[in-house]
Amino acid sequence: LLDALSEEVLKNKKPFFGICLGMQLLAKDSIEQGFHKGLGWIDGHVLAMKSHNNFRVPHVGWNNVNFERDNSFFEKINEGAHFYFDHSFHLSCKQDLVVAACYYGESYVAAIQKENIFASQFHPEKSQRNGLRMLRNFLNFIEQSNVSGVGAKC
Repeated sequence: LLDALSEEVLKNKKPFFGICLGMQLLAKDSIEQGFHKGLGWIDGHVLAMKSHNNFRVPHVGWNNVNFERDNSFFEKINEGAHFYFDHSFHLSCKQDLVVAACYYGESYVAAIQKENIFASQFHPEKSQRNGLRMLRNFLNFIEQSNVSGVGAKC
């Protein structure tokens, strides 16, 4: 399955959206419950979150998301919008992949994009109106990418 998935996403450039663990799996590796290799689609590592003062781990609940650069996935979503998080580990990667961050005792990657690959640490499906807008924006991205065998309109 990995070879087929990699061919479709990396070679054929089909749009891919990873959510929470789906974002973390894109990295080269993770230290969650030992050392494990990831898909390696992005140059990054999954590390344990640190507890800071009143910021408990796991990070569960609503948090503001700040946009690091313009990105079509956040179209019609206000800067600082709230999204729902539920995680104890986080992605560490190059800044040029980061499209959104959140502050929870320190700055964490909230969303990344690399060409046709998009991923968020937060759960858009649990993030009410902002999450629905983001999912709609992803469907619009699929439509605009005009990849054979993929189609959606919103």
